[in-house]
Amino acid sequence: MKRKVTELSFVQNIKQIGQGACYFCELLINVDIPEGITELCESSFQGCAGLLNVKFPTTLKKVDKWAFKECSSIESLDLSHTDLETIGKDAFGYCSELKSLRLNSTIRNPEYDPFSGCSKLVPSYIYNRGNSDNIFTYIRWKSTVR
Repeated sequence: MKRKVTELSFVQNIKQIGQGACYFCELLINVDIPEGITELCESSFQGCAGLLNVKFPTTLKKVDKWAFKECSSIESLDLSHTDLETIGKDAFGYCSELKSLRLNSTIRNPEYDPFSGCSKLVPSYIYNRGNSDNIFTYIRWKSTVR
């Protein structure tokens, strides 16, 4: 089912955006996830094909599987300022226009292939804050074996 949501506002004091909260909200363009959110649950923004901009809070620790899968208009993501530790399977899968990705050095639990199908994402456009070998090495390897 396609939804006609174009804007979002969040109540205060929530810790997560629930499973499928904005599932296939194809008209959604911008999302400003408020401070205090620690988790984006499974498929929370999956299929938001019109989504161009996502602002992540510093408090974010987990992006669950398929959270932004098939958000085909996103060109750039900046998670470098977050407390992100876990990225789920296909969390950003098939974000076909994704070219630039900024990650932090606190990611310790990337699940299998969180960026599958991101065909425009190349190693030179992946930046990280700090010195980390985990997910960055994985992305560089995946990007070179296509």
